Amino acid sequence: MIVLRETDVEKLLTYKEIFDVLEKAFLEQAEGATINTPRTRTSIAGATLSIQAAGIWNYLGFKAYISGKFQPNFVSLLFDASSGELVALVESDLMGRMRTAALSVLGAKYMANNLGSVSIIGLGRQGMAQVEAFHELTGASLKIFSRTKERIFEAERVFEEKGIRVKVASSYTDACEGADVVVTITNSQAPFLKSSMLPQGVHVNAFGSNVPSRAEVFPDLIKASSVIAVEDLEQVRLESGDFVLAEKMNMMEWEKVVPFSSVVARKVGRSSKEQVTMFKSVGIGLEDVSVMKVLLEKAVKSGGREEVKVRGTWSLGSVRK
Repeated sequence: MIVLRETDVEKLLTYKEIFDVLEKAFLEQAEGATINTPRTRTSIAGATLSIQAAGIWNYLGFKAYISGKFQPNFVSLLFDASSGELVALVESDLMGRMRTAALSVLGAKYMANNLGSVSIIGLGRQGMAQVEAFHELTGASLKIFSRTKERIFEAERVFEEKGIRVKVASSYTDACEGADVVVTITNSQAPFLKSSMLPQGVHVNAFGSNVPSRAEVFPDLIKASSVIAVEDLEQVRLESGDFVLAEKMNMMEWEKVVPFSSVVARKVGRSSKEQVTMFKSVGIGLEDVSVMKVLLEKAVKSGGREEVKVRGTWSLGSVRK
């Protein structure tokens, strides 16, 4: 088993590689060649353990993370489905942020009219990765916004050091003005994005809420969206606070909700430039397992990585005499 630390992930992984493997993974999903298990959550003493598992390309694996009144801790395991061998253990905080950002670019590629102007609302660690990915993969004009002024100042400093040009919006409405793509990636408890804020033909990546108690978009925006893509219908029904709120307001139209894999396979999508579209992501295990495959292949090729022998099989011969 290869052990990959956060520093290894930083050295080995690129947004382009993640983008490419996610694109291939969703095409595989469209053909029925994958398996994804909706996230499970187990809580005690104010802490929650979340696990999301999947299988693709002869690999099975999962990401597990614990959250609470402390910094979340992320770790992933990858197994060879043929031999049963545990082949990789990956520290997965950075991996998760990078794959979420690359996924956002993938959603924009397949659902937006254009990628000329991208607005990103939310400047936590996830939001910062979104800016980096859109800059690296699209070269779009970038506008950023956060309710927290300190985060805006810090983001400007970081992006100036990295040579990434961004424009700071003064409000949610200003952030949306003239945008081809609007990304929401916040931990907001209450919705803030309204249909009236958005230009005609915009695409929205709603990526912040993956628990029923949180929402970023008002139900009127869900109702106004002509096509809403999701990674896993079963999981999004359980986790999307945006959809839960829309259902409470009798504004949820499930017939507009389609698998993102079908969008990538060009089976469904927007039918006019005037339509508003949305990609509602909650994050699924299939994405993590796909990225771990890339990490494993690159780690094996580069060599020099930490290896640990692990075999959880008891036999009589293993008993000490």
